[in-house]
Amino acid sequence: MDTTDKRYAAWGDRRIGAFLAYEYPTMKELYDAGRLPEQELLSLIRASFFAPFTADKYDRISAKDVQHKPLCTANDARIRYSSSSSEITAITSNEGRLIWLGLRAASEAVPRKAFGQEHAGAACTLDLRQHQAVCPCGAQVYRLSAHVTITFAGRTVARELALSPPVSS
Repeated sequence: MDTTDKRYAAWGDRRIGAFLAYEYPTMKELYDAGRLPEQELLSLIRASFFAPFTADKYDRISAKDVQHKPLCTANDARIRYSSSSSEITAITSNEGRLIWLGLRAASEAVPRKAFGQEHAGAACTLDLRQHQAVCPCGAQVYRLSAHVTITFAGRTVARELALSPPVSS
């Protein structure tokens, strides 16, 4: 490990330590002793940084969401599912507002005073996705979601949030 890597690791450890001291003081002792499992640390980060989002977790479109045409005999195995982020051309102002407020709140979830530095927030990225289920009878259902990725102190957590209920066409 070179000097830059060591400095980055120490910087990340200090940020994690400050985060735990502020949000979960009892867990900081475990972290300092090297006894806090990485998965549990990621769960704590996820819980804190995704708390500001008001959108529900995305649930995959299921066969029951597809409103089949009369006399359709297709079973679940014949329904094609797909996801794409390139087909989204617009979202409603309410969907955009929900995501913007959530991203802003998540990036500032842990107050800056807990770190004693100006840029203590997390880096957030967003990928809008359209999910689709198509039955051979021609019935289709769409649903929008936002895949939110948050990076904090060298650790990345993600969650897919529902932006709309399933919409049939």
